[in-house]
Amino acid sequence: MGIGLLASLAAGALWALTFITPVLLPDFGAAAITASRYLVYGLLSALLLVGRPWRALLAQHWRGLLLMAWFGNLFCALLMVVAVQRTGAALTALVLGCLPVTVPLSAVLFGHKLGRARLLRRLAPALLAILGGLLLLQWPALQRGLHPDLWGLAAAFGALLSWNLYALINARYLAQHPDLPLRDWASLVGLGCLALLPSLALLLPFEPALPSAPQAWLWLLVCALLTGLGSAWGANWAWNLASSRLPMALAGQLMVSETLFVLLFSFLYEGRGPNALEAASILLVLGGVLWGVRALRPAQPAQ
Repeated sequence: MGIGLLASLAAGALWALTFITPVLLPDFGAAAITASRYLVYGLLSALLLVGRPWRALLAQHWRGLLLMAWFGNLFCALLMVVAVQRTGAALTALVLGCLPVTVPLSAVLFGHKLGRARLLRRLAPALLAILGGLLLLQWPALQRGLHPDLWGLAAAFGALLSWNLYALINARYLAQHPDLPLRDWASLVGLGCLALLPSLALLLPFEPALPSAPQAWLWLLVCALLTGLGSAWGANWAWNLASSRLPMALAGQLMVSETLFVLLFSFLYEGRGPNALEAASILLVLGGVLWGVRALRPAQPAQ
């Protein structure tokens, strides 16, 4: 179990890097940051497919992999970068930190395993705690008469919705194709991301002018390598290891480590700790997530 716990923490830390890189790259737009990350991931995936029957797999699964590449990767990552740049890493992380609740909730609702009314009654305290924490984080700005960036909030919740769709569709697709090797599937999705990268060119008219300073491009290269190799490939490998060593109920709760690492990295970058209001909002959201995961856990059969 110790290896599983360490692997889950490593996955959370690597995923957290994707929230911090937009803060480190203020001179680049969302499309440029997203494209650099998935260019690295796509090239790595192509290398990993050398010697594999990738042509046959591609011919059989090209529709599915393009769908997963768009919803679970490019589109979600693009929205996340927009959210971080407009509302900050902390708020974006708290919104996406609700995934341990929203993913199983979506699965249960669409699967009709429980009555919707009963399920919502069980989850009501958790959802209220999460909502209260998110509002509390915005309270100082509201008191000063500043309104939250609605486009940034919409992007954060859009990324949450996109990842929920990806999780449900991907799980169903893998269940329908049990003989598909997971490593090959991850690499095929990376290849799909590479194929879809030109679509980001549609956003070029809305992007800021690219910087000319060599230092800015060096930072882009460093962040692309960290997120393409670490957050895309490394985090997935670590999470698969954690999932194979830990009970799923525990592994699901440990997804919260991603949010904790984002907050830790954010405060380290700003050279401070959370104030009382921020600490209270973080505790409310994380408490709500853990409460929701516990509420969604299936009852254990009597011995």
